[in-house]
Amino acid sequence: MQILLAPDKFKRSLSASQACTAIEQGLRDGWPHTLPCPGFIHHPIADGGEGTTEAVVTALGGRWLDLDSQDAHGRRIRTRYGWIDELPGHQHDSPDQTSGLTAPVAVIEMSAASGLDLVSDLPLDPWRASTSGTGQMLRHAAERGAGSIFLGIGGSATNDAGCAMAAALGYQWLDAAGKPIPIDELPARLLEALAIDDSGVVPLPPLLVAVDVTNPLLGANGATRIYGPQKGIPPADIERHEARLAHIARLVRHLRPEIPGDAIDQPGSGAAGGLGFTLRHLLGASLMPGFDLIAQLTSIEQAIATADLVITGEGRFDHQSLNGKGPAGVARIARRHGKPAIAMCGLLDQDAAAAAGFAAAWQAKPDDLSTSEAIARAAELLRECARQNSPLLPSLIAAS
Repeated sequence: MQILLAPDKFKRSLSASQACTAIEQGLRDGWPHTLPCPGFIHHPIADGGEGTTEAVVTALGGRWLDLDSQDAHGRRIRTRYGWIDELPGHQHDSPDQTSGLTAPVAVIEMSAASGLDLVSDLPLDPWRASTSGTGQMLRHAAERGAGSIFLGIGGSATNDAGCAMAAALGYQWLDAAGKPIPIDELPARLLEALAIDDSGVVPLPPLLVAVDVTNPLLGANGATRIYGPQKGIPPADIERHEARLAHIARLVRHLRPEIPGDAIDQPGSGAAGGLGFTLRHLLGASLMPGFDLIAQLTSIEQAIATADLVITGEGRFDHQSLNGKGPAGVARIARRHGKPAIAMCGLLDQDAAAAAGFAAAWQAKPDDLSTSEAIARAAELLRECARQNSPLLPSLIAAS
């Protein structure tokens, strides 16, 4: 008997790999002594946000490369990204969305340099928060000889549409005098830019981008109005930020007149504070749903097809999780193969879990425990949740 453990990260508490370990420990502790203990296969998942690199590096046996970069507020940091020397062959029933990848593949997540969690110790300043560090990571991978780059763009602290990322790659944002705006003054001075000079750009290999949201760049469902508040944008500044994103879009379209008229409305253009728009239309990247890409790249469908039971989870599962997030995607694949899928989450909306089609869904956080304490004790609580419910699994497997 094989149980596949395929959780996403538990935000602010456990990586997906740590969640796998906690769940396995609990299941082993609680497994009925009268039955042989199953085998456990760890297959951490991600959807383009934090944990993307870990999931891909773990599944494909890649390695880590370290580099100096900077966070969204300009502080020097030491960060890392994944490097895959060889890609395994894939056999898919559906078209292979990862066919554009050529080894060696650099696997990067923008949150490793420009993520919100990295600057949570500081007062948020979204007018100045910069994607320069993400550009430095892309440049490092390109100069190291990557055959292609796989980039996840969830979890950003920024709302600069990637203008500072582009500057780190050699794009110059020119002011009225034709002078480049210094990179350390972007995005704050971006509205002063009147043109983009791309004559000194670092050549990039093919770039495949995993997005975990479908928002357009502008408007009521755009980057600023939907995700700006969590990055520190107050209601009074919404229009100012919206105007800056619209200005960036105009400059990019002036440089790239072939861009379609609906560019700002395309799904994913508003991902990561508008980074999706600039990656697609300035850098020529391909944007695709994050979970689907990572599932295909890490062959999770094959793993689910050969398992007897699948356990997934994340820190909080609610109705937003139904829109392209990892655990819902795992449940969808499991249903396709007739395998029971179970969710173990920190916080759980049972209605959302039912809509996802889980055979069972369990919340690790006790109702009388504060969220902050639950985050601090996440591994312990997840392990205990698995232990308590472990005796129920044999009957769930038998019923399938």
